[in-house]
Amino acid sequence: MSELAQVSGLRHALAASETYADLATVAKLAVSVRDAMSRAGHALEMVNEAGEIYLEALYQCGEMMQAKGPGGDSRTIRLDQPNGLGSSARHSAQKLCRWLPDVDAIGKYVVEATESGTQATAAALLAKYKPPPPEPERVDEWVPPTITTATAIDWLEDIPEQSVDLLLTDPPYMTDVDDVAEFAAEWFPLALSRVKPTGRAYVFIGSYPSEMAAYLTVQTGGLEMRDVLVWSYTNTLGPKPARTYIRNWQAILHLVGEDAPALRTEVLLEQVAAHEVAHPAHMPGRLHQWEKPLSLSEMFVLHATEMGDSVIDPFSGTGTMLMAAGNTGRHGRGCDQDDSMVEICRKRGCISPNTDQDRDTTNTTNEATP
Repeated sequence: MSELAQVSGLRHALAASETYADLATVAKLAVSVRDAMSRAGHALEMVNEAGEIYLEALYQCGEMMQAKGPGGDSRTIRLDQPNGLGSSARHSAQKLCRWLPDVDAIGKYVVEATESGTQATAAALLAKYKPPPPEPERVDEWVPPTITTATAIDWLEDIPEQSVDLLLTDPPYMTDVDDVAEFAAEWFPLALSRVKPTGRAYVFIGSYPSEMAAYLTVQTGGLEMRDVLVWSYTNTLGPKPARTYIRNWQAILHLVGEDAPALRTEVLLEQVAAHEVAHPAHMPGRLHQWEKPLSLSEMFVLHATEMGDSVIDPFSGTGTMLMAAGNTGRHGRGCDQDDSMVEICRKRGCISPNTDQDRDTTNTTNEATP
């Protein structure tokens, strides 16, 4: 069969395709014909016509993958069927369907490619229509967080239920409390009850098995324990233990409200469960032995909230979580029972909750300030 007849047959087969399997078959045949014609030195116009059929078949496969059923749910397509597309082609099909304005863009691209003397490929077409990366969120104004001297329980009891967008905190480790299970059962459910159904919580805890067990068995109310994230570091290892391993990581409990939106990030590497970030303990400007990284805290704030949302930290310590809120344009509020820690927070820019500026912020966000 001549190449012209093959291309004509592929065009008819594409028009007659009704299923994902039909389209996948046409796509695989078209790319095979295109590559064979290219190797044989046929005219670029003919090679690109076969390439155009391949791209159109991919586009239509992408449309089928995204098609909705009668109930609004995505239709189920067996993508791994023997006569289906390979994984690389599937990804290209999905991107073509999402990125191109319509199928006519393929024909326009093929004409341009032929006129410029280049072979039409999916990679080049995707590069042409690849959307720009999202603009980084800009914070025009620092929002001073508020800090109060109080115990976590007393402070949390004054906050209305389901009024907070994000709980971001670092409670004392089991080595600093008498009974970690009792401690977790006392403050954790209370704090979670203050988070909106659309909110989230990130809670740093130690990697001791008994401490993790204490928190993982607490009733979390309307929030679901979705992940145990990991913060690891290698710049502070301490002495070499004889019978165990060095605990160069800490756990971060990630809880999600039932109506919480998707994480606000397009960066895939930010959504991994383990993050290696240098421990501030051995870095210039250290404020406390167990200070947490500001960059990691800011990332969680950006993932879980929008500008102007509320963030609380009932164990503020030196104020890193509050700084993360203020730096990103969120309204941070916190407390600590240690006056020396509260003083450090104030030196870093936190204000008392009874200032005129804080009252203005409270009125703007319609939240009660303790």
